[in-house]
Amino acid sequence: MQECHLLNDLRRVENGEELMDYFYHRDAHRDTKNSPTPGLILLDLNMPRKDGRECLAEIKADPELKVIPVVVLTTSKEEEEVLRSY
Repeated sequence: MQECHLLNDLRRVENGEELMDYFYHRDAHRDTKNSPTPGLILLDLNMPRKDGRECLAEIKADPELKVIPVVVLTTSKEEEEVLRSY
């Protein structure tokens, strides 16, 4: 991202549970100024604690979150993984 000189504000979480805490402003992410709603989600399917598949299902089930575009990232070459994400 730095090599491309992107000026967008980027936020990073360590795992899927923290991702959902970020979206629902729980725990360390209670302050909406420090945890704004993203315009785009870069989602790793293989996150620890709660994987990206579970997070994606929750995101798409939530009326407010499902409108945010999601780019799914994975190192998997399995076609089934890709199709399930769609």
